Amino acid sequence: MTLPIRPFLVACGGTLVAILVSFALHRLPVAQAIAAFVIAAAAAGGYRRSFATGTAVVLAELAAGSLGRSFVLPWGGVSVRMLLFAVAVAATAAYVIRNKNSLRALITTPVRIAFGLVASTVGWGIVRGIAVQPLGDVVADANAYVYLLLAPTFLIALRDERDRRMLLSVLLGAATAVAVQTLAIFFLATRGFIPTTAHPLYKWIRDAGFGELTPGASGFARVFFQSHLWSAATVLLAPGLYVLARAAKKERRVVEISAVLSSAVLFISLSRSFWLSTAGAAAVGLVLVVLRRNLRPGAATFIVSLAVFTALGVAVPYALSRSVGSAVSGRVTAVAGEPAADSRMNLLRVMWPAVLEHPVLGSGFGKALTYETRDPRLLAYFPDGQYTTSAFEWGWLDFWLKMGVLGPIAFATLVVVVLMTCWRALSGAEPWVALGLLLAVLMVSAAHVLSPWLNHPLGIGLMLFALGIVLPEIKRTPKDESRGVLTQA
Repeated sequence: MTLPIRPFLVACGGTLVAILVSFALHRLPVAQAIAAFVIAAAAAGGYRRSFATGTAVVLAELAAGSLGRSFVLPWGGVSVRMLLFAVAVAATAAYVIRNKNSLRALITTPVRIAFGLVASTVGWGIVRGIAVQPLGDVVADANAYVYLLLAPTFLIALRDERDRRMLLSVLLGAATAVAVQTLAIFFLATRGFIPTTAHPLYKWIRDAGFGELTPGASGFARVFFQSHLWSAATVLLAPGLYVLARAAKKERRVVEISAVLSSAVLFISLSRSFWLSTAGAAAVGLVLVVLRRNLRPGAATFIVSLAVFTALGVAVPYALSRSVGSAVSGRVTAVAGEPAADSRMNLLRVMWPAVLEHPVLGSGFGKALTYETRDPRLLAYFPDGQYTTSAFEWGWLDFWLKMGVLGPIAFATLVVVVLMTCWRALSGAEPWVALGLLLAVLMVSAAHVLSPWLNHPLGIGLMLFALGIVLPEIKRTPKDESRGVLTQA
């Protein structure tokens, strides 16, 4: 296999440096702005070198940055992710202008139809929202969907075999950096180094939008980052990459480290939606490697590596804190009566009637609902327990509420098209990569039932990345069929 090592090391090391700098500059807005412009300039310089190099910076930030606020400009709340988005869109526009027919050659008719349907329904949700909601609320609610404009960026960046290998390596590197960050915070929190929410490290985690640090019983601390979505994708990709890497020692070590650490942070995130969706997708993977003839030669390696990565991932948190067991047990058994779960059900009781008020046309972006919450994270800001928001946990219902009945239909169509493209690529030269991406798309689609992912740059980016990897596999001419994303040694 020829998965390059250097992009992994650069992505992992660069991301860790960015994380440390983000913490160091947490209270220095102007310095944060300088750092954000430096990162954007690095991406722009990367695009001058090659399209894939610039996109690598965008991908690493997306996979590691959670809400994208690790660096925020003091003027207008512009974040480093927004700057990178602007750089990527500009580079893509320049490329398409110079190569007018390039996208047409990359996109299949089903993909074109799916994106057209999604764009139409999102546009309708915006128009509908402007008609009945305050403009500021509509913009704040719908802005995440703008990330769909990076579809051409990922398709162009991933059109070449060598670039696909490089960006896969970058993904593993960024995921490994997130795991190191998460485990370091977990270790410090469980050792009492972050005693209160007033601690600078806690404030940085919240203000920079990385996620949540929630103290628990017996000294345990839950560390949940939104970027753990990409950790889950890495866990599902890793066994297939390990099959391809079995004859290459260095590449195999890269996969092992990334998979084990990603599995560990997925475990300590205590996210039931991640657990269920990842486990369900992994079960589908086990069935496929047994049933599909072209996958059977590597089936044993896939199954054993998945089991070993999972077991070692569970062992890492136990080595750091003995309180893991009771926390996980409580999380598994407390389906009812637990604050976050009860809040989600309270939202559903309010959300479903709101959907039925305008089931065909929807209520438009910016639609807010008020429901009762017992979640301590929300009670800190809403002491009376009455929480009003336009950001909802039930992702597929969110589509329906704001875009009407065509909302979930449009996004389900996009998911099906991406899954079918992955399925077709299972018969190509690199079925193991296609399998991992198919499982990752299944995971994020299932997780979206309980949590909002497909209406967030993290979930949208994962879909675009998967599509960009597998599309070349089904569009190659016969003379190219000997070339793949990864090459077995």
